[in-house]
Amino acid sequence: MNLNSKLIKGLIVAACALVIVFIFFRAASIISEEYETVSAEETSVFDTLDTKGFIVRDEIMLYNSGGGTVVSTAKNAQKVNAASQVAITFTSSEAANAYSQVGYLEEELESYKTISEQTAFTNIDITALGNQIYSDFENIEDVIYSGNYSSLSDRKLDYLVDVSRRQISLGASIDCSDIITVLDMNIQQLRSRAVALNTITAGTSGYYVSTIDGYEGRFGSDDLEKITVSDIQSVIDSEPEPIGENFIGKVVEGFYWYLTCKINTIDSNAVKEGSTVYIIVGNTSTEKIKTVVYKVKKENDTDTVLILRSNHINAEMLTSRIVNVRIIKNEYSGLKVPQKALRVIDGNKYCYVRVGNVTKLRYLNVVYSNKDYVLARDGGENYPAAHLKKHDEIILNGRGLGGSG
Repeated sequence: MNLNSKLIKGLIVAACALVIVFIFFRAASIISEEYETVSAEETSVFDTLDTKGFIVRDEIMLYNSGGGTVVSTAKNAQKVNAASQVAITFTSSEAANAYSQVGYLEEELESYKTISEQTAFTNIDITALGNQIYSDFENIEDVIYSGNYSSLSDRKLDYLVDVSRRQISLGASIDCSDIITVLDMNIQQLRSRAVALNTITAGTSGYYVSTIDGYEGRFGSDDLEKITVSDIQSVIDSEPEPIGENFIGKVVEGFYWYLTCKINTIDSNAVKEGSTVYIIVGNTSTEKIKTVVYKVKKENDTDTVLILRSNHINAEMLTSRIVNVRIIKNEYSGLKVPQKALRVIDGNKYCYVRVGNVTKLRYLNVVYSNKDYVLARDGGENYPAAHLKKHDEIILNGRGLGGSG
């Protein structure tokens, strides 16, 4: 073979390689650029009646009549009985601080005792334990970012115990005897300084709440039968009462709280006394709270009093008072499909999905629609084609997709 033949053969090989490379990158371009996709995920939307309400609870105020520095011993939203201790007063702030330190050091001591009692582990799932340690660390971060430092010590101790378990399971030897001795000594010294002056009890059964908002006593459950639209609007527009320095918290009696609000009389036809409705409280929450329609009282052709009752108890609901509320009239759930992905073929709605490098048509059983997207129910019978399923890659745009958008 002469030099020219070798040169021509080399050029042909190079040209073929360039063609292959071009086809590869063209295919990659079609997949990655021309076919933009989004995953089909379950989404819920609500048809709501939006209003502002005032939360009514039966509350007994707690106050300190004996002076001194007060330290709460009950946790916020903790269930208590009449004889439950909720706070202790001390002769000075130094004594109160010593008492608070004792509580934390006792928890720390128990953690180190737990570590010291751990011996060699067998059949430990190191991966699961590692995930738990990571979760413990995330909990610490959440506490720091939220600014609610009251549970920080508990989260730190959880992290400490789980890390030690991992070290011991890997053969490490951990001796906690010295720190246990020091903690014992410090606790005894602090106890001698934590001189208590008085004990404050709940006085009644219910839920202890450590904060006071100044709206206590405005309305109770006994007022619900005669409450008017004007009453509700007046209290919503009012300023809270000044809080006396001797008040240290309150006990919420009973197992129910009530949401009183004003709605349009036309909207009142959507709620019936005794029926169950779900509400979302606040502007950012997504939690649905179950309530029962306690009373619907039409005052005139425009205004109606609506009272909802709930036994959903947590710290947030025990401290909320004047709230924005969304009353859910209808809820729609399905797979979210952007409008631009829709195709109409023979009167039916479809979208295209990507399966590997292949496009496939999927039928949409649309249960809700707005200008931005539709919700399609996952599953069903008698579909004219394979239906959209969760996690399908919906093609948003691209060449060669049939049907109208």
